[in-house]
Amino acid sequence: MNYHEQLWSKVLESLENRYYDNVDDENFPRPLRLRAIKYLHCGIDNLLCALGREPLNVLRRLNPYWNNLHRYEYLYDLLEDQASKNKLIELLAYRLLGYQRVKLSLDKNNLDRLKNEVALVELKDRMPVNFRDGYISKHDLKSFGYDIELYSPGAGIVIEFLLQQYRCADKVEVQAGDVVIDCGGCWGDSPLYFASKGASKVYSYEFIPSNLAVFRKNIDINSKYKDVISIVENAVWSNSDVQLRYHDSGPSSRVGDSLQYEGKTSTLSIDDLVDRVIKGPVSFIKMDIEGAEVPALEGARKTIAEFGPKLAISVYHKPDDLFKIPALIKEIRNDYKFYLDYYTTVGYEIVLYGVCNKEDSAS
Repeated sequence: MNYHEQLWSKVLESLENRYYDNVDDENFPRPLRLRAIKYLHCGIDNLLCALGREPLNVLRRLNPYWNNLHRYEYLYDLLEDQASKNKLIELLAYRLLGYQRVKLSLDKNNLDRLKNEVALVELKDRMPVNFRDGYISKHDLKSFGYDIELYSPGAGIVIEFLLQQYRCADKVEVQAGDVVIDCGGCWGDSPLYFASKGASKVYSYEFIPSNLAVFRKNIDINSKYKDVISIVENAVWSNSDVQLRYHDSGPSSRVGDSLQYEGKTSTLSIDDLVDRVIKGPVSFIKMDIEGAEVPALEGARKTIAEFGPKLAISVYHKPDDLFKIPALIKEIRNDYKFYLDYYTTVGYEIVLYGVCNKEDSAS
């Protein structure tokens, strides 16, 4: 089936469903106020469904995805395998119809099993964070094949180290000797993952003060990777030396203008990082930067065109990420091949993987 046939087949099939709820409050805990709002919405949605009307969730989600359905066909046609195409169709149906009609195919039983296994390696030590419960626990990952101890939430360990969200098996992954640029180091989880996979150097962008405190602590307790990981204390952007404001809210921190946020930082583009610091080839670029992926990629044009690094780019922060980001990458270098996957039961942590044929010339 082509894009339109597969999408509408999925939508029509999903319209027969009722009362699914993929939100896992234990893995993604929410404050009491937000939980109350969620259950109020669920109650109203159930009543509307019983009356034969569309639930609020549909009305709330519909417009940005509905208005761009023809544009998502661009990514569908680019994806290299049917598994990636199926994931895209599934995610679009979920965004169109909501949790009551579409149940994502990620195996929740397996996620629960992995979560329970991670709970068994949780240590007593805790560290304060500016996020959700206000603390995260230390975990020992040796039983999972990683010679790492780190402060991280259990759900993050499942996604990053066990499901390996920045690895598309046998296609896009960090290998021994790779030079990695990690955009969005947060608490140090991803740079430690890349270092454990044999990266020769990881340059990790992180500038949020509360995140840096945990990041540095995690590097200190994994001293064998101290010379591998370098923290870049700037925001990654299209141009360097731009002054930005930010709000410190841990992993959910965002940049904005002076009227929005109180924190101050300056930018450093990937191209300038390569020219000023790395001064050589880059093998892998990862991005999960709360919606700043497009400007960050704009600032990596030279690096991508020249070196054709493997890419693992988050494409779930904005509805248009799913077509804007692959289009931008193809504009920079047209020999990239793409794959897609996601790592939560609520349609977050969607990653676009890119790998290019370096025997072809860059566009």
